[in-house]
Amino acid sequence: MVVVKDQRGTVLLQLDADTLAGHNLSGLHLELAELHGADLGGARLDHAALTGANLDAANLDHVNLAGAQLAHVHLNNANLNRADLSGANLAGAGLSGADLRWANLSRADLSHAHLSAAELTGAQLVGANLQHADLQGSILSGALLQKADLSDAQLRNTKLPGADLSEAVMVRIRAQESILENSNLEGARLTGARLDTARLGGANLHRADLRDAVLSHAHLHGANLTMANLAGAQLEGADLSGADLDGAVLDGAKLRGVICDATTRWPRKGRPSWWKLRFG
Repeated sequence: MVVVKDQRGTVLLQLDADTLAGHNLSGLHLELAELHGADLGGARLDHAALTGANLDAANLDHVNLAGAQLAHVHLNNANLNRADLSGANLAGAGLSGADLRWANLSRADLSHAHLSAAELTGAQLVGANLQHADLQGSILSGALLQKADLSDAQLRNTKLPGADLSEAVMVRIRAQESILENSNLEGARLTGARLDTARLGGANLHRADLRDAVLSHAHLHGANLTMANLAGAQLEGADLSGADLDGAVLDGAKLRGVICDATTRWPRKGRPSWWKLRFG
């Protein structure tokens, strides 16, 4: 017999089984449930209400949580490998150290969620709301984040190589020392973003909006910056060797100490002078 209680000791569910794994729990009300370390692998919890529940270190691999209410839920160090969380409400959720590899988080609300050191390799976050989320030190290699909203998110030391962030909203993100090599940022909105010392080698930033962004000492070698708007951006000491800036807007950009070479392609109009590159 499995008995699920809330954090006050009230019984929420009794199930004549040895485990919750694989069971259909769709639409159930399990607010504040105490499920620390529980095995729910393969269970159906779509549209279930789990607001404030404790699922730290729980096994939720391949679980269906589509459309579930998971605001302020505790999922730290939980296994959510290949879980379906599409459209789920995870606002303010604790997901630090969680395993979300290949999980589907498309259109999920992850605003103010805590995802530090989470593993999100290959995760789908298309159209997800990640405003003010903490993703510091997390891994999103090859993740799909097209049209996601990451406004004001914390991404310091975050690894996003090969991620698709096309048309994502990333205004005012804090992504110092992050890894975005070979990522797709075409059409992304990065106004006011902090990308100091970030690694963006080979990244596609075609038509990206980088107005007033801080890219000091960023690695942009071989990056595609064609038609990008870099007006007012800080690029001091950035490595632009092999980068393509054809058609880019550089009005008011700070370029002192920029590293470039014979393969750097500057805009036909507004090409910076040697003096500006050397002395700012």
